[in-house]
Amino acid sequence: MGQKSKAKKLTDAICRSLNRLDKAYSTPGDYPGLEFMVRPSGVKTWYYQYRTKNKKYPLRKKIGRYPVIGVVEAIKRAKVLSTKIYNGEDPKEAEKIDILNLQLGEAIRNYYREELTTINQYSPKTIEAIKGVFGPWILRNTYNKDILDRVAKVEDIQYKKLS
Repeated sequence: MGQKSKAKKLTDAICRSLNRLDKAYSTPGDYPGLEFMVRPSGVKTWYYQYRTKNKKYPLRKKIGRYPVIGVVEAIKRAKVLSTKIYNGEDPKEAEKIDILNLQLGEAIRNYYREELTTINQYSPKTIEAIKGVFGPWILRNTYNKDILDRVAKVEDIQYKKLS
């Protein structure tokens, strides 16, 4: 008879319970190539490890931070990546192209959504300060007449491409 696997299915409860250590460590996910990395800072991140024909060593693509990306969403994203890789696309190359086509305003909004959170060890005052700079001056989210008069005189850079 075959032996039963001792590996546990990764759940949100297990992910929450994984503590940080002095060294980064990873736990395999429930999909081939999916890993859950816990860093010494306490940041928990999903990665998808894959190989391409032209590279000698495996590559790693960041899927997202936990708990913004949960177990189910990480598995979905890993499946999408594996399909793209199977069809000959390299996710790293696609990411480079996407970044070049991204506008500054979009990049800042993505940063707000994915990186600038209390979950990622930023204090509420730091988040407020960063948004206080980008909001009125680049994204033009303000009713302050003085700021609006100043930004009206210059080009709106939020629509500039990062390339």
